Amino acid sequence: MTVQDVLEAANQLSQADRLQVTMRLLESLMGSYAISIPPDRLAVDYEQWLIETRHKVEVALQQIDRGEILNGEVVIDRLHQKLAQARSAN
Repeated sequence: MTVQDVLEAANQLSQADRLQVTMRLLESLMGSYAISIPPDRLAVDYEQWLIETRHKVEVALQQIDRGEILNGEVVIDRLHQKLAQARSAN
């Protein structure tokens, strides 16, 4: 199953469920790249990223509750851009 397959399948889910799918996808992508950072530093960085990302998801869920919803395609495009920037930085 490709990333695009997952995203297309997620279109039939609620906004909250889509956010959960996105988080799992991001965690999966993070784990698939070979990173030359010492394991102890990587664990600290990952833990900080996880805390920040969970906070962002909570904020997003509150925004959804208030009706402040973005187009899913726009969000995915932004994530693709960030991923491309991260890849080019390495």
